[in-house]
Amino acid sequence: MEISLKVEAAHVADPWAGYFAERGHPGARRIGAGVEGVVYRLGDGQVAKVWTGRPPTELTRQVYADIAQHRLPFATPEIFEVHEHESVVVTYERELPGVPMRGDDRPLWQGHDRFQDALAALVVRAADRHGAALAVHVPEFSAGVERTLNALRSITDAPVTAIHGDLVPPNIHTDAAGRPVAVLDFGFYTTAGDPAFEAAVTAAVWDMYGPYAGEHTAELTRFFAQELGYPPAALTTYQAVYALTTYDLFGMDDKDGHFRWCAEQLRRNTMFSTQMS
Repeated sequence: MEISLKVEAAHVADPWAGYFAERGHPGARRIGAGVEGVVYRLGDGQVAKVWTGRPPTELTRQVYADIAQHRLPFATPEIFEVHEHESVVVTYERELPGVPMRGDDRPLWQGHDRFQDALAALVVRAADRHGAALAVHVPEFSAGVERTLNALRSITDAPVTAIHGDLVPPNIHTDAAGRPVAVLDFGFYTTAGDPAFEAAVTAAVWDMYGPYAGEHTAELTRFFAQELGYPPAALTTYQAVYALTTYDLFGMDDKDGHFRWCAEQLRRNTMFSTQMS
């Protein structure tokens, strides 16, 4: 009786668990969620996806089915059934093995009291993760990482504030007079930390791929240092940190645009200048 009450309570907390139990999957367990919906493991090599975003089209389902007919060295998605419950689409699919490739999901501040020390630990983990791939494109890589760590740890403490981490033009809304009225898309590097880090990253990402990106980064860095009173060396250090900690989020070689951008940032950053050796 006690066990059945616990199961019933779980189903009340998560109505979809109850939904799947009623349809022959009493052990349904939520295993993931994203912008498209929530995924439940049903057992017997099958998962169910509850779509809160745009569900897959019939064409997508057919493409999956066609791919699944071929013997590939890795598993691919396959949709077995598509149901609808209270206007929500539910797909039953093949459960895929393995775990997602990840960057670093450890809480930034875990084990640290200073923002700079937390960032230094993150740089070490990121460099250990796939630094060899970045070193191919960045001369003096190991020495540059060491200089960045030393400079980072020597930055004077500042009052901790909220950091957005991705203040590119599309993420800032302005009114007719050009005044900022809204900031959106938090999450990419959102944390609590030194506001100088925000200024440094904004200077670097405001124009990432334009023909004058380098010039714009340098000019904005000088402007923020002058207008906001941030030490130029701190801004340069934080820019190196940003490149060192995000370079492999989307790809691990120069076929990926963000990887190329990070490598270029490091090549022209004074922390990685051979003249400093």
